[in-house]
Amino acid sequence: MALLEEIAAGCPELPREERLFLIPDRPAAIRKAFSLAKTGDLVLLLGKGHENSIIYADHSIPYDEETTARSILADIGFGAEGKGK
Repeated sequence: MALLEEIAAGCPELPREERLFLIPDRPAAIRKAFSLAKTGDLVLLLGKGHENSIIYADHSIPYDEETTARSILADIGFGAEGKGK
């Protein structure tokens, strides 16, 4: 969370929980970003796509960004063709 706070310090004008969300759980953050996206929006997932794990201070877990994103999109109603409901 400390790292997210450091990043957030660069945009103090954005209201928290309205335009700025600090979500340390990556899949939860992706789900939030997708839920906020409107028709015509573009959601970029940056920084983890090339990695195969998430490393925490005391452990690491396997992670596949593309599989996670596709699963979340399917959960919210987007099919393989990229079309919504």
